[in-house]
Amino acid sequence: MSRRTPGSSCNAPAAGESQLNEANFVASTSNPSGDGPQNAITNAVSGSTSSRFSTDTDQTAGMNYEVNMGAPQTFNQIEMAFPSWATDYAGGYNVEVSSNGSSWTVVASCYGNGSPETATFAATTAQYVEVVLTAPDPSSWWSISQFLISAPAGTTPPPPVGDCSGSTSGESPLAESGFTATAPVPASSTGAQNAITNAVNGNANAGRFTTQAAQAAGDDYVVNMGAARTFNEIQLAAPDDPTDYASGYSVQVSPNGSDWSVVATCTGASTPQVVSFPAQTDQYVEVVLNAPTPTAWWSIEYFDVYSGGEAPYGGTAAAVPGTIQAANYDTGGQGVAYNVSSANGSANSYRSDGIDLETTADTQDTSAPGGAYDLGWTTPGQWFNYTVNVATAGTYTVSFRVASPYGITDALHIDNAAGVNLSGSVAVPNTGGYETWTTVTATVTLPAGVQTLTVDQDSNGWNFHYLAFSA
Repeated sequence: MSRRTPGSSCNAPAAGESQLNEANFVASTSNPSGDGPQNAITNAVSGSTSSRFSTDTDQTAGMNYEVNMGAPQTFNQIEMAFPSWATDYAGGYNVEVSSNGSSWTVVASCYGNGSPETATFAATTAQYVEVVLTAPDPSSWWSISQFLISAPAGTTPPPPVGDCSGSTSGESPLAESGFTATAPVPASSTGAQNAITNAVNGNANAGRFTTQAAQAAGDDYVVNMGAARTFNEIQLAAPDDPTDYASGYSVQVSPNGSDWSVVATCTGASTPQVVSFPAQTDQYVEVVLNAPTPTAWWSIEYFDVYSGGEAPYGGTAAAVPGTIQAANYDTGGQGVAYNVSSANGSANSYRSDGIDLETTADTQDTSAPGGAYDLGWTTPGQWFNYTVNVATAGTYTVSFRVASPYGITDALHIDNAAGVNLSGSVAVPNTGGYETWTTVTATVTLPAGVQTLTVDQDSNGWNFHYLAFSA
């Protein structure tokens, strides 16, 4: 006997379905398994029938098994298989789907009669799917050794979300000044749980964030970067607490701290945990535990956010009108964010990819980040990119803070991303030395919005401290 919602079919598998990739699936349940971790990755979504999820108690109405697929997927069928526990089928159940894990829609209602149990329904797109028991069965436990989800015939399933084995090679860490964080579980007496103090200060000796309790589904660590940043990778590390890594978790991003999107779903195995994903531009990033781990706390000594490819230094485009320090050229490396014939400089420690920087003797505008340095060793053909965010389209006066022991008639110019010379040749007068400073001006016309400007070096023999845009 079966019952079903309109458009659904119980125990009649559709033909030609494509099983979704389970690599990033995680799950929760109302009744932990007695056979080991109740994490679906391990027991019911592992592609193996040798282990199982089991209630270890008689079935009661309301018991559920929920799978978070990590990102929205299109599917039309689920299958629960338990060949070694043939009498542990769900006696009566609903299949429900959700986009957010809280608001659910029933897509099939069935009675089971053995293994496997298959429910087919109209194709739906959702991130969560769950099976909820609708009737008690005092004579049987409920077991699942495989929980399979399939897409309609002809559908190409999307690839797994994120790369849970990323590398920081070639990535640029975002400046952490201004980062703050919250977490529902306070840290221990080793220090305040503020991310700036404990996990986002680049110094593990200053302390850690820790749950001081076993990992529970829903524990999260939220980092507010203070402004929208462009990034494509995070790293969680706890070198002094190597067993306190996140076992099952999602990385989520948000522009406002309330509307979240999953960019990666992972299963941890050790520290550090490096997760890569398509580039995002958001203000908030959080890690959310998807499954409990009763044997381990969750600790973070470092929480690093990275940007790959070209990006504004510090992750935020410089405001126009406003001042841009020469030292704050874009990240991305040689041939991407800048082009130099050789790497020089006596103060390149300001940034990990520092090139041609030295401590400035200028007395103007030295307190801003990067303001203590100027850019020297100018050479024809070299260039540096600066990502800016122009508030209003229009013509701007650009004031260049420069120094030179010579008189250079064609020292530099500004290009846009299309290579168009916006400023014309800018001359630098003889100021009396490389650390004797003056201001020269030019005008540029810019569209509104985020864009990349290039300061091209057309001659040698001058130093550059900052450029300031005014309307």
